[in-house]
Amino acid sequence: MNLTLRLAAIAALAFVTAVPSAIAEENRISVKVGSALICDTQQQVERFVTLFEGDIETTLVAVNGEQPEPNACDVATIAYVLGPQVATASARTGTYRIVRVLVVGALTEDGMTASEPISLFSVMRDEEREA
Repeated sequence: MNLTLRLAAIAALAFVTAVPSAIAEENRISVKVGSALICDTQQQVERFVTLFEGDIETTLVAVNGEQPEPNACDVATIAYVLGPQVATASARTGTYRIVRVLVVGALTEDGMTASEPISLFSVMRDEEREA
């Protein structure tokens, strides 16, 4: 292969590898991992905040007992993409932001396992930035 063809091939290869990288950089999605309250609906998170007095397990039992789905809310270690804030809720324990999260994985006995993405709701204190 002559020098001109080699340079053209190198330039084309550089372009092909650089363009997708630049596009990915612009559309970066940040996947976070952490333990969080997750509920099926915004209203369930709001109810959790209303009832919460410091004991997570007692509050989960109360909220889930009011729902047709017995595991409507849970606390789990998840891989998620933080979505928008959808509401604010106040309680004796503070002010909370209710946010959407796109769950893409969960911690299981086998470690972090990818899952079909599912949109759920979570909560964080006003000063927090993650679910």
